[in-house]
Amino acid sequence: MRKGNRLSALRFEAALPELERYWESLYAHAVTDRLIEASSAAARDHALRAYDALHLATITAFQEVRQLTLACWDQELRDAARERGVPLLPERL
Repeated sequence: MRKGNRLSALRFEAALPELERYWESLYAHAVTDRLIEASSAAARDHALRAYDALHLATITAFQEVRQLTLACWDQELRDAARERGVPLLPERL
């Protein structure tokens, strides 16, 4: 619930409606067989961990429809995304 007690119980309860509105605005992308295959290839091609490979495969799949920017602070994932032409934030670490 309130990991690390960074929010008081009162502030936590007050923040929940905002979190729920934000969550409803997100688009959830299904993990398909095609995406798993692309993740496996990304892991092999770029020596990425499983979750990083899945993130790279997902943003690469979205790039076919709409250009997105990846906000990332993991250097290996950034390098792999840059190789695939994915815009990054921040531009430099």
